[in-house]
Amino acid sequence: MVIAKTYHHTPVGVAYIECSPKGITAIRLVKQIEESLDPKHPTLVWAIQQLDRYFYKSPTLPFTLPLDAKGTPFQHKVWRALQTIPVGKTYTYGSLAKTLDMPNGARAIGTACGKNPIWLVVPCHRVVGSNGKLTGYAWGIDIKRKLLQHESQTSVQTQLQLF
Repeated sequence: MVIAKTYHHTPVGVAYIECSPKGITAIRLVKQIEESLDPKHPTLVWAIQQLDRYFYKSPTLPFTLPLDAKGTPFQHKVWRALQTIPVGKTYTYGSLAKTLDMPNGARAIGTACGKNPIWLVVPCHRVVGSNGKLTGYAWGIDIKRKLLQHESQTSVQTQLQLF
């Protein structure tokens, strides 16, 4: 049950953010802004502060938002694993599958990543193809590349020039 939603401009596009009484249910990039519902809700304000911190101060600090994503038990397992990938690092779909004790599960991992409703906080952009190439990102490979470059930078001034 969505109780509040808002939009926030980021360096890579407009983020739509929504929450339930339990936490963030979705963060995704959108092309069109619609009417907000309780945009000053504390959970939304907190999410915006953390998005801004990621983009303008430090991408290395962890997100500490309460999450309430809807998904299957398998999807939740994958999404939790994604949150353990360190900033500035990448895993392949295959290595993530092995980590989850599913040695032949790379395709299933990719499908779960594609269903991730909480952009950036659940960092599916840190998962790459077996050859290290950037593949399969709902918001486009260019944004995936920019996020990974942003996370590998050490200077805030350099980070801002990327976008």
